[in-house]
Amino acid sequence: MADRPRSRLLVYALLPLLAGSPAVQAEEEPGAEGAEPAPAPAEDGQPAPDEPQDFNDLSLEELLGIPVGVATRSTTQSVRESPGILTVITREEIRRSGARDLQDVLRLVPGFQLGADVMDTVLLGVRGLWAAEGKVLILLDGHEMHEPMYTNAQLTNRFSAELIERLEVIRGPGSVVYGGAAELAVVNVITVAGAGLEGAELTLTGVGHDRGAALGQRTLSAAVGHTFQELDGLRLAASLFVGQTNRGDQRYTDVYGSSYSMLGQSRADPFQASLALGWRGLEVRYLFDYYRTSMRSAYDFALPFTLPVSFLTSSLELAYRLELADGLVLTPRLRHMFWRPWNCTDPRSDQFSDSAPLHDDSTEQRALVGVDLAWAPLGWLDLLFGAEYAYDTSHDPIYRFIDLDTWDPEHPDRAELVDDMRYHRVAIYLQGLLETEWINASAGARLEWHDHSGVSFVPRAGLHKAYGPFHFKVLVSQAFRSPSNRNLSFTPEVEPEKTTVYELELGYQLLESLSVVANGFYIDVQRPIIYFFDETGEGYRNSDSSGSYGAEAELRFKWKSAFANLSFSYYSTAGLDNPASYAVPGREHVLLGFSPYKLSFLGGLALWRDLSLNLSGVLLGDQRWGIDRVDEVGGQQLPHYREYPAELVMNVYLLWENAVVPGLFAGLGIYNMLDVRQRTVMPYDSWHNELPGPGLEVLLKLGYRGPGPGATP
Repeated sequence: MADRPRSRLLVYALLPLLAGSPAVQAEEEPGAEGAEPAPAPAEDGQPAPDEPQDFNDLSLEELLGIPVGVATRSTTQSVRESPGILTVITREEIRRSGARDLQDVLRLVPGFQLGADVMDTVLLGVRGLWAAEGKVLILLDGHEMHEPMYTNAQLTNRFSAELIERLEVIRGPGSVVYGGAAELAVVNVITVAGAGLEGAELTLTGVGHDRGAALGQRTLSAAVGHTFQELDGLRLAASLFVGQTNRGDQRYTDVYGSSYSMLGQSRADPFQASLALGWRGLEVRYLFDYYRTSMRSAYDFALPFTLPVSFLTSSLELAYRLELADGLVLTPRLRHMFWRPWNCTDPRSDQFSDSAPLHDDSTEQRALVGVDLAWAPLGWLDLLFGAEYAYDTSHDPIYRFIDLDTWDPEHPDRAELVDDMRYHRVAIYLQGLLETEWINASAGARLEWHDHSGVSFVPRAGLHKAYGPFHFKVLVSQAFRSPSNRNLSFTPEVEPEKTTVYELELGYQLLESLSVVANGFYIDVQRPIIYFFDETGEGYRNSDSSGSYGAEAELRFKWKSAFANLSFSYYSTAGLDNPASYAVPGREHVLLGFSPYKLSFLGGLALWRDLSLNLSGVLLGDQRWGIDRVDEVGGQQLPHYREYPAELVMNVYLLWENAVVPGLFAGLGIYNMLDVRQRTVMPYDSWHNELPGPGLEVLLKLGYRGPGPGATP
């Protein structure tokens, strides 16, 4: 590394902003639910009491008192009071981190790690457990971002960090109010447009790789919003995120030894546009997300060429908030969603149909009607009743679906295949929140019926309260994972898995500028849905059990213009029965893909006025295992398990706000400043080698935040 000229680095960051060619110029190798609107100013011209202040002026107590509603949906509470193990990352903390996308921000969340999946995709692990396929729900202004074929939400450079107003994360079950795609966690992304932006924002981001003069990323994030008081408070907002990204500058090597450079051959190019309208009680939101990628890693072997794979999502939601009486609010909602996930129609993919099913042109649709009734009959009691019906359709003329009318588990080969499947789902849920002077209590339950996978019932209950600087939470929650459409198409008898989670959190504000929070958890997953591939074919089956236990801790410091957030996460599986496909042979305390230890840090200091220096980093401990090659032993191919060393990724970011003129800002940073080899490891035994991340990168951001077009001075 020492022999590389560092004078090129700033040029690499600038090029994506200035060049007219695609973000990656390398050639292929031959053969190779939203928040409330922003408060209006008071009549005397002074800001309303809850109007956002400058981050440097906020105290730690004010940051801890930010109201969040992700855990309840019917009412907002502070992080300390809310009935869930929560992480909330504010907009200013995201800006100071220099994060490029949501994936960068989620690295800082306790208990969250990244895992590699097929076709160059990156998904989440939660508390040591592989959380792909319906175990983490990602919401973007209320839009569900997982596709129903496999119930996954791709991450790399898909969601702009610059457009996030606030990130709310439930590190625990969320099925009672969110259903069968929120088994282990809920990630609620509230954007500036969804939060009622008043004004306009524009950010250009460029990233340069420190290898081969490669352009790593260039993106544009923009948003505009305005409330027309003369039109009875009509609110309009829109946002746009578009860009081109190369996911890495390293070489990928499959388990059989074939390799290629990822430069130019592992793309992640987002196009995301949203519109929001609010008028009186009416809310209309629309999201169009077209995420284009390219890859060569496929499944266990590397392809001889790059294939394009795209993910399209269209989501429209209408909701009307009707106040029937004081403390009684009825909110009916309608939603239509259309997906074209994992789309790969390149004719070259057909040649791998026997060994790697890559050709895909399936579509999914969902029509949902629901209603929420929030009732606060007393000042110390909040109730939420809800019901919803969803009608899903799937069309797949290539791999098709098993016709349930001809399905016999004793004779699966006799089943006929059809191009289309239809699913019906009905759910009712309720929850209550009781607040007293001595203690707060919460309880809820969800009953859901799916016409193919049956009935799921999950309750939850908790005691929680803040007493001055001290708070505690004791939570017992159940959750479930609904089989995805592809689960059912392969194996119709697969059943929903059910999870029980026990959590205890204790927190104390030691000083006016210092607080510490620690929690312990125990996760028991019964009948987990596991993918299998053997001599009988492939599909999904219910295993016996899975789970983990451990602890997480967060320390927060905030004094004037200086702040620091430090978190530690630990998990273990010793003594628990986990599926063989997730296990590491001879190591019962750890699962594939995820280190039992993680330390994350974000902090910053104002150097002069609006100029701040910020540092962030993530340390993954050793004992992270994966499959890196296949050995020939006695005429058989056997996977080789490797332990990866500890990995420390450090980033530094210099942010100048109100640069030259009010509203203009500029940021310059170095990601992975130690140039370590980043490894994202596959968390199950699918014979897929590590997915290498980029080395040292230089980051440049230029942008403006201020009044929108036509605003009066």
